[in-house]
Amino acid sequence: SVTSAHGGGVYLVGGSGQVTLTDCLIEGNASFLGDGGRGGGLYVDSSVDALLERCLILDNIASGGVFGSHGGGVFVESAGTMLILFTLLGNRLSTTATSGGAVYGPAQLEGCIVRGNDATQLVNVAGVEFSDVEGGAPGSGNIDADPLFVDAAGGDHHLLAGSPCVGAGPAGSDM
Repeated sequence: SVTSAHGGGVYLVGGSGQVTLTDCLIEGNASFLGDGGRGGGLYVDSSVDALLERCLILDNIASGGVFGSHGGGVFVESAGTMLILFTLLGNRLSTTATSGGAVYGPAQLEGCIVRGNDATQLVNVAGVEFSDVEGGAPGSGNIDADPLFVDAAGGDHHLLAGSPCVGAGPAGSDM
C-alpha cells in the first residue's frame, strides 16, 4: 500500500521508449491519497508508453478524499498504453466521487476480461475490442458473458475449454 502517492502495486514513470509488463499478478494493493487515490493496482504516468500483456489485476483499491478515487485496478495517463489479454476482477474504489473501478484513462484494451469491479468499470478508455466486459462495452467483438474460470474462488483464473472467451479474438489471432 502507498499513502500520499499513486500506484499501490506498480508505478510506471519516466524513461523513453516502451515499457512492457508480461505475465504479472498485481493483487491486494492500495493507493491512499488525501486529494484522490489513483491506480490501486497499477499507475501508468504520462511519460510512459506501456505494453501490458497477460496480467491479472485482482482485488486492489484506490481511496481518496476531495477529488475522489479513480482506477481501482489501473489508472492511465499515457495514450500510448495497451492492455492485451488482461483480466481485471474485483477492484474497488472507496470514496463517493469515484469512477473507473477497473481502468481509468486512455488505454486501449484488447482481449481483456473485465468483471466485478466497482463503479463504472471503464472510464475514458481509448477503446475496447474482443473483450468480455460485464455490462457490455462498445467496440468490435466485445461480449458480456461468464468467462468460465477453472476455480475463481480458489484463485485459478485460467479459462475452461468451453469458455466464451477462448477463440473470441480477431481472425488469425491466438485469442
